[in-house]
Amino acid sequence: TVRLKWVGKRLGLEKISLGRGGLLKLFPGDPQAPFYGSQSFQLMLQFVATRPDKFLLKQTDKALILSALRVEDLHQALFVLDEMEQACAAERNEG
Repeated sequence: TVRLKWVGKRLGLEKISLGRGGLLKLFPGDPQAPFYGSQSFQLMLQFVATRPDKFLLKQTDKALILSALRVEDLHQALFVLDEMEQACAAERNEG
């Protein structure tokens, strides 16, 4: 689970939890956080938008929550986060 947190931190996520058939990722709670204006956040949104069958993005009063659907164990969670990190890095390098 430590590796899960490391990858999440590199992606700019505030908190990650695994449970109930999904991986929850919480973005910074402050809507004025610099992260929301970053290229990393834009690339992550693009990645998520191209996979509506795998991700659900939800805004609550307290946070923006990204759920990875059908993630049942730590191995799958790491795979999803690694895939997201690699896609964002590739786009950043191309752009």
